[in-house]
Amino acid sequence: MSERFEARFFETLDAEYSEYFILESRNELSGYLEDVEIDGFFNLLKQFGKIEFRYKDILEYYQSNSN
Repeated sequence: MSERFEARFFETLDAEYSEYFILESRNELSGYLEDVEIDGFFNLLKQFGKIEFRYKDILEYYQSNSN
């Protein structure tokens, strides 16, 4: 095992935390929303593609891209 910090360590850690966060968020939302709504929420965030935004920005994006 290397004693140095390497970028791949942080990339792996980031991916693992992201997966954990999504699963925990799904669990918390499951009592309030249907699975299809939760999937839609995460798909919207993924398609929007920004890590920082205001509510009005994602709302405008949703309204202009919804069927």
